[in-house]
Amino acid sequence: MKKYTLFCIYSLLSVILITSCLGDSGHSITVANQPGVVIVSNNETKIQLKDSTFIYSSSFASGYDNGDCFIFTYDLDYNTPENSDSGKQKGYYTVTIKQAQPISPLYPLEAGLDTAQAYQNERMLTLEQRHAFIYNRLFLYTKHKVDSFQLQNFFELTYNKPNEPKVDESNRRIYNLYLRVFKNTSVTEERVSNPESLFINTFDLQEIADKEKSLGKDSLYINLHYVSSFSNNTPTVSSWGESLYGLSIQ
Repeated sequence: MKKYTLFCIYSLLSVILITSCLGDSGHSITVANQPGVVIVSNNETKIQLKDSTFIYSSSFASGYDNGDCFIFTYDLDYNTPENSDSGKQKGYYTVTIKQAQPISPLYPLEAGLDTAQAYQNERMLTLEQRHAFIYNRLFLYTKHKVDSFQLQNFFELTYNKPNEPKVDESNRRIYNLYLRVFKNTSVTEERVSNPESLFINTFDLQEIADKEKSLGKDSLYINLHYVSSFSNNTPTVSSWGESLYGLSIQ
């Protein structure tokens, strides 16, 4: 299994679920904690947001790679000449970025683990309702316990590629994906675990999005399974939670 460092947003916990304006003075607003993806095209760098809105900031004009994922807080002033037409002609708004927290790594979609077996140092998790699908990157908000001395847990997102997708009674092609989180096994000392903390991670669904797009589909359906309990007597998963998402392919 690959090991990665997990991004925990302790500094944003008090406002992480706010998706609208924090301040509004005339035609100037501050927008907080928005997921976004860097898009580099024709030597220009823009940021794509959840609702397919694009923004531009001179502080993000260079030095970033196409597909980089962030959580942004930015100021948007509609009174400036750059935004006088609401970005209609240019196709984007010019903003001042106040904070940009990178979300890395971008986890790949991989071949499946045994969905019955519980693995060493695996954790249960809960899935928040909020999510975003931007540039075929899936932003997920999850909670699970972490040890007080380290945050180096890592995720795996897997599926049984030869047997997916399944077609339901509405003729939707649905991919069953399995989200799992593991404690970093390189840390051996024991510490007390904190209560559940909120995390944001990103997952690359480009492969299955491209597959659906090649079939003329404009939506990608995934049924996301996550471990909700373990068996007390055997190293097995006793129950899975699940959430169904319909995602617009880009």
